[in-house]
Amino acid sequence: RLFIDPFVHTPILFAAGAGLLLLAVTFGPAARAHAPRARFAVLAVGVVLFGGGRLAEGLAPDWILSPAASGLGWQLAAAALTLALIALAWPGAAGRRVSFARELALLGLVAAACVRVGVGPVALAWWACLGLSLAALGVSAFSGRPSERLFARLVAFVALGSLLHERSDVQLLGLVLLGLGCVAASRLPAPRTRLGVAFAAVVVLAVRIGVFHALGFLESFSTIDTGAGIVPGAGQAAAEARGSGGGLTPEVLLNVALQMLKFSLVWVALFSAVVHAWDRDGRRASLPQLGADLALGFASRGAALVLGMWVWWRSSWWVAVAYPVFVLGLGDVVLLLGALALVGGLRRPPRTATAVVDAPSPGVLAATAS
Repeated sequence: RLFIDPFVHTPILFAAGAGLLLLAVTFGPAARAHAPRARFAVLAVGVVLFGGGRLAEGLAPDWILSPAASGLGWQLAAAALTLALIALAWPGAAGRRVSFARELALLGLVAAACVRVGVGPVALAWWACLGLSLAALGVSAFSGRPSERLFARLVAFVALGSLLHERSDVQLLGLVLLGLGCVAASRLPAPRTRLGVAFAAVVVLAVRIGVFHALGFLESFSTIDTGAGIVPGAGQAAAEARGSGGGLTPEVLLNVALQMLKFSLVWVALFSAVVHAWDRDGRRASLPQLGADLALGFASRGAALVLGMWVWWRSSWWVAVAYPVFVLGLGDVVLLLGALALVGGLRRPPRTATAVVDAPSPGVLAATAS
């Protein structure tokens, strides 16, 4: 068959593909030369997220959203890894001067912790976490050193992840693991060729889809719903709106916006690492190329859809299963471009930035310089 059952085999294939690509990255000559220790941290996080996640899902389907995936033990593990993330990212972000992005992100994380454990006025802390974390991401796009921006973005990512992935403590633990992996990945060298940028796009895309499955989600509309009750007090307001005839209410619009934010968080974490490495190595000019390659990767799904039409007369049942994959893929293109813009990946590069070229010929270098 051209297609494979997404509810059984596809998550396993994506996890294996993401793991193999991480192996290729971490054992490449550039990573060995420039990041001898960080590459092993990246690989360890990949093994736990993709290997451990698929193993647990195989032993107990949907376990990550079951009552067994929530509790004090999981919360303490997530808190410990969050402190480790802060400790690893802090040295480059530390400084005596005030960094608004850094301070806003830390305050948002404190508010997220209050919401998670139910301390104080939860509704107020919920809105405070949302506002402070989004403000930290916004400020980080325009100010601060690269290390400060990386710290603020990853701390805000953990805070928002705790806020919006409220159904499972293991999901939060997975997000914090991803944040740790991104701290290590930010120390890997940026690609220096056009082919290297394309390969980086393939790696980022595979890791993003692998993390989506590792957090217990599938390409199904029923598994990605945030639920109206995610906002304190919104559940009752949504019920009243349904009783009065429903429609496009403010609660529905807010829920859609939160759902888009929720599923763009992984992009934010991955792009935070990418932008930091590109900035450090003077390769910011190639970031738009990375975004274009990622969008092209999603467009290839449409080509697969067209090529598969010749077998649909035998497997027409697959259309009902496949169409959410393509609909969610279209939405993910919007999320990835929005996340790349949010971390400053689409800003005009400085004059000293170097664009990635295929060959360092004098004519191309002269055109690039001009």
